[in-house]
Amino acid sequence: MSNARKLANLLGTSTTVPSSKLSLAAADMPAGSVIAAEYARKTDQQTFTSTSFADVTGLSVTMTPASTGSKFLVTASVYLGTRWWNAGGQYFGVYANSTLIAGSGSQVWNISFGPDAGNSETETQQYFAQRLYAPSSTSAQTFKVRIANGNSGYNGYVNRNYGSSTGAGSDGESYLSVLEIAG
Repeated sequence: MSNARKLANLLGTSTTVPSSKLSLAAADMPAGSVIAAEYARKTDQQTFTSTSFADVTGLSVTMTPASTGSKFLVTASVYLGTRWWNAGGQYFGVYANSTLIAGSGSQVWNISFGPDAGNSETETQQYFAQRLYAPSSTSAQTFKVRIANGNSGYNGYVNRNYGSSTGAGSDGESYLSVLEIAG
């Protein structure tokens, strides 16, 4: 007798195992288990002209927690370019709804001057942040990445350098990954 038949007999059915007995709900998973995952990837370019925060288009994920004990492991990586010597850096933030959970908020995340001002427009940075966030709620959570320029006189760019939209330094990618962890 096959193992499948033995299992079916144990479960009280003479034909097949009912699908209702083969599935697990998120609530059945032990604490620390990954119970849901979402991912957003951006390969197109985007220009930022303001010192006010704006969403990075396409880097947004909405998830509804399975329970109030759920936590979210949020990972963001954004490929950025600006004229670093003049612009003074960029602001970078990862948000859950309107709450800053990672990144700089009101402070410049990173200032890079490179070897000299002449190379400034061809340099790029990969900004990265990872946080474990516990909303203590079962309401939908929208996770997103937002960027602002350090100086309104110089554009900031996602997925390219300051100097050129084509060629070397213009083919970056950015992503946002969110894993729901059972509480």
